[in-house]
Amino acid sequence: MHASALRRLVWVAALSALMTPGVARAQQTRNDRLRVAFQAYDDLDAARAQALLRGALNPAEGPADSLWQRGVQLLAQILVEENREAEARTWLRWGFRLSPGMVLDSVTFLPQVVAAAREAQATSRQASPGDPVTRTSWEWTAPGAPANQGRIRIAAPRVTTPVNALVRGVGV
Repeated sequence: MHASALRRLVWVAALSALMTPGVARAQQTRNDRLRVAFQAYDDLDAARAQALLRGALNPAEGPADSLWQRGVQLLAQILVEENREAEARTWLRWGFRLSPGMVLDSVTFLPQVVAAAREAQATSRQASPGDPVTRTSWEWTAPGAPANQGRIRIAAPRVTTPVNALVRGVGV
């Protein structure tokens, strides 16, 4: 019995070792895309930066670390510069909900972005009546798909009636 437990342990260790490089590569890819987005913005290519950020901010691709947090705030900056403040506020609220401890960069970003981020931070700390009942998430499309594609998923396991959401500018 001891030998079979040892074999299992060796098998699990070998399998873990094989899977680890893939995880590291995926993380590196996300961080590389964030860095490329930052560089694109610095090179005055806001459209390219925005496209890269929208994909790289997918929380399934890595942790909400400082690079990710900067990406959320840079996306908000780009949207504010395009006079899309409502969308910027939405991304900031989403960012603070996912990462309540997100550090606000009040030096690098525009005053409008900083004000919107402070508002988003305060809003995300307040519970809404639907929080214990539902969980809303954004599902990213495959890489290369248009940025405006994807879907909002509302999970409400304890609710027996259909759940509808009104998205301003889009509909129900």
